[in-house]
Amino acid sequence: MRAKCRREDLRRALHGTLPGAAVRPETTILNHVHVEARAKALVFTTYNREWWMRKSIEARVDEAGVLVAPARLMTDIVDALASADLRLDTQPDSNELTVSGDDGEIGIRCGFVDMYPHFPQLKADFTATVPAAPLVRAVQQTAVAAARTLDQSALAGVHLRFENDRLVMAASDGSRLAEHQLRVALANDGLVELTLPAAALRELHQLLIGESASVRIEVAATGNLASFAAGNSLLVASIWEGSYPDYAVLIPVDGVSRTRVLREDLLARLRAALLLAPSEGSPLSLRLVGAGRLVLSTEGSERGNGRLELAATNESPEAQVLVDGAALRAGLEAMDTVSVDLFVGADRHLVVRSVPGDDHLYLVVHKQRPPSIDFQV
Repeated sequence: MRAKCRREDLRRALHGTLPGAAVRPETTILNHVHVEARAKALVFTTYNREWWMRKSIEARVDEAGVLVAPARLMTDIVDALASADLRLDTQPDSNELTVSGDDGEIGIRCGFVDMYPHFPQLKADFTATVPAAPLVRAVQQTAVAAARTLDQSALAGVHLRFENDRLVMAASDGSRLAEHQLRVALANDGLVELTLPAAALRELHQLLIGESASVRIEVAATGNLASFAAGNSLLVASIWEGSYPDYAVLIPVDGVSRTRVLREDLLARLRAALLLAPSEGSPLSLRLVGAGRLVLSTEGSERGNGRLELAATNESPEAQVLVDGAALRAGLEAMDTVSVDLFVGADRHLVVRSVPGDDHLYLVVHKQRPPSIDFQV
């Protein structure tokens, strides 16, 4: 292999695909990045048994070739070099990649190309198209509620439901729930549902940096795979088997009390209150008082007790809910609106909705009402 490219393009490709490399792989080769030099391009691919990430960049290729290099090491080396352009060179009888520029060169010992898994070829049964920015926003606001486990539990996934011209994304770890709706262009009629690893979708933002095109989503029943492609970037994830829990039973519909507050004001009070709350569970009380106040309080902490107020527009003079403060903070931080509406249902679950619009919902389960009562997994 002999190729030359812009360092910044190389950095973007390596950082964009790095999350696809396995951190603690069963097979060492999976913590490597697969690099292919072909006609006027360098193609970078990573895989960790749950998802693939691929990104290509423009390059001057003097000699085609393929190599696999330690993903983190190669990324760190390119970050450390300062040259505007970098060369990637290998010798026929050597298992070493040389990265060189105006400030010198560094050799990286490579793995065996034959050991790297073959990239899957999808035959799509279903196709949808959505603008990149709204999709990334929907993923960020939904995946925050998914459990951060490494197994294939539904609660560690994001559920996607395509119907008519809508995509509904949902995630829940059993004690909180996020749902986001956005419009999509569907090439197929009917209903399509699938659950994908939340950890994979969280990396779409990094992968799609520099891409302004729409994202083409394809689902292949054969192979149980789904792909997200935009410009020179591609993510292919495994579809998890099994049905997704009926999360609609968590959303209050009767006896709902509503208040509207400024999101940043609520976040500021919440962050202050969490300084006193226990790190595990972080139980906080939210109480609607009169027509214009929302009171946050924490009691029983070894660090102390707190009571904080903020202005609110209350439709009900009195309502109270006990929630996981850290979970509420994570949902609010993922939102990007000035104001939010808080809904307290008769079952005392707390729902947060963006203002304006009803495309996003975030729910935190009442701490004294176990989610297993409502949410069967």
